[in-house]
Amino acid sequence: MSGPLRIVNPGETEKTVAAEQEVVLHLDDVAVSYNGRLAIREATFDVTGGSIMALIGPSGCGKSSLLQSINRMTDLIPGARVDGQLHLGGLDVLAPETDVTALRRRVGMIFQKPNPFPTSIRSNLAMPLHEHGVRDRDQVDAAIQGALEEVGLWKEVLDRLDSPAQALSGGQQQRLCIARALVLRPEVILLDEPCSALDPIASGVVEDLVASLRGHFTVVIVTHNLAQARRIADDVVVLWACGGAGCMAEAGPAKQIFEDPQDPITQDYVNGYRG
Repeated sequence: MSGPLRIVNPGETEKTVAAEQEVVLHLDDVAVSYNGRLAIREATFDVTGGSIMALIGPSGCGKSSLLQSINRMTDLIPGARVDGQLHLGGLDVLAPETDVTALRRRVGMIFQKPNPFPTSIRSNLAMPLHEHGVRDRDQVDAAIQGALEEVGLWKEVLDRLDSPAQALSGGQQQRLCIARALVLRPEVILLDEPCSALDPIASGVVEDLVASLRGHFTVVIVTHNLAQARRIADDVVVLWACGGAGCMAEAGPAKQIFEDPQDPITQDYVNGYRG
């Protein structure tokens, strides 16, 4: 069983500048398959603390499967199997004895389509806190306000916290879902194309929000938008389809990937000749 959740204030962080350079996520030969059919093979890379890592590549190369393996959302898919080594700090993510509930408290997930609970705005944020043992009303209220301020929603919704979350606009709903993840103060935030279902203005707001998480959280984002990856990512992993399964073409700092790629596939992809 995991211990009680410790809520920190928005301005407080348990991470230091020095810690930002530490490896938070380590993947070594990670492979994901469904009913024996490989979706992605031999993914190996590190994600440093406080950075934004973008997973890019065309459809069907295993980006979402790889992302979902990091907090074992793949456990919820019949026939899914994850092999290889995957560590969150000192935690062996794929070990059978790993507490998956505690893992998902440390690794939050935001999906492509906003998925607020069919309850009030307040309840959307209070519910995960209650589930992790935070019951004090003042503490819950402070955590809710802090998370909404972090995503720029507090002033927009402070007078309607008890209104249905699904009455918000698409962009507001996605920011609420990000706040719902942030309220638990995770170490890592996973985002699966968080802007793809939004209009350009809402997409820009969410993109700016993701960029603002740098240094406070470790972020791994799947995006088809190469311009977006260039704007916000510190590091990039390029995935490609190889023999019917996804594979890594190249990984490195975003500047190098976009300005001086080493792999011919990456060169063609980032220059618009492939994919």
